[in-house]
Amino acid sequence: HMAPRASARPRLARVARGVVIASLCAVARAANLTQIASPFADVDARTVEFITPAAHASSAPSALSTIAYVLGARTISALTLTTSPVTLTTIATLDEDATPCEGLFAYESARDGVAAGNRARLAVTCAGTNSLLIYGVDGDGTRATKARQIHAVKNATRIAEPTDVVVVNGTLAFVASRAHARVVFVKLDPNENDAPTITGSTYQLSGIDKIQLGPYDRQTLRTMSGMTRRVTTLKYTSAGTMQLVGSVKDSRLESASGACVGVGGGERAYTYVVTPTLNGGTFSIFNSSTYGAPEYLNGVHAGRLAPNEPSDGFELAPAANRDLSGARDVSVHGTTAYVAAKSIGAIVVVDITDPNVPVVLEKARSSALTGVDRVVASPDGVFVVAAVNATDDGANATIVIASKDDTAIAKHGAYTGAKKRRRLFSSSK
Repeated sequence: HMAPRASARPRLARVARGVVIASLCAVARAANLTQIASPFADVDARTVEFITPAAHASSAPSALSTIAYVLGARTISALTLTTSPVTLTTIATLDEDATPCEGLFAYESARDGVAAGNRARLAVTCAGTNSLLIYGVDGDGTRATKARQIHAVKNATRIAEPTDVVVVNGTLAFVASRAHARVVFVKLDPNENDAPTITGSTYQLSGIDKIQLGPYDRQTLRTMSGMTRRVTTLKYTSAGTMQLVGSVKDSRLESASGACVGVGGGERAYTYVVTPTLNGGTFSIFNSSTYGAPEYLNGVHAGRLAPNEPSDGFELAPAANRDLSGARDVSVHGTTAYVAAKSIGAIVVVDITDPNVPVVLEKARSSALTGVDRVVASPDGVFVVAAVNATDDGANATIVIASKDDTAIAKHGAYTGAKKRRRLFSSSK
């Protein structure tokens, strides 16, 4: 499957149709991806998410965090990583009058009396129909068997073009409304009896594509807009009101397609952003740890790759690395950032132990990753799930699982023979 290439890195497989994985991530020590499992092809997928530890008071990953949820245009599937072999099961069909959908946030219910295996909840946004859907997941804690719709808000112009959503403590939902360029607060009933209420609490921005949770104890939100080139930090209260902490406009955010603050329960103090077109592909780090505007720290770019383009010096810079060509998405666990490099079909591993000096270490490259445009790390840091051709119109999507733990992949019926083992290649600038 993989021909050794001096500068190649193993990439993650693609997720079914239009799978979108954009994230704001946290930091740990760069971990090698030494194995890639057999891919799941022809999957209806736009987004892949794990349960977010920062969505509630306890930041420790739960048993439910070993399940990845895949949102497609018309279905929801569950990727169970604790079974042997790994299984991908359709657990719900979305309402036809709400589809297609593309925004997904997974969290745990705050409702009393719910069995541990049934606490997973999924918030889904559908921009074309101005809809917000809430699903409850049935399972035994290690696998999800079915997702049932708990509530649905449809044709709601107050959240027009909802592209993304986050939920705190199972009661506070913050929706990214692209049409209004606002964050809109939606109140959720902790007992899950009453329908969600769209309140009058909103915050006006210049633009918004993605929204992420900052550290739980600081009650902050992080938003990103590629069109207006901004990263913004907002503070929220338990009543859902919001106020500005700080915002920065930076040319390095132009056409940004992915951002991450961290998938684990870490400090989530930095914002990691990738841009596929700027300087051939750019990975940037912003310090969001202080109250005030996020501060650009450093970044790495692919450099201009077109042969007839005049040199602007970027490809000669010390921070240039061609492996980041076409960087479409990023996910961070601890001190490791995983970048989906679509142009070379790889998952690029970046050491961010020192956010001021990010170091491209290696890449995981495979034919299964050709066209990879979404990537997400599991909260425990063992697995990385990738989606291939997820954002390409009319293309079938593929989901690929990679791991730094050879035993984990072998256990799940993946490639175990030496000839089929995926190797990482040292990065070459």
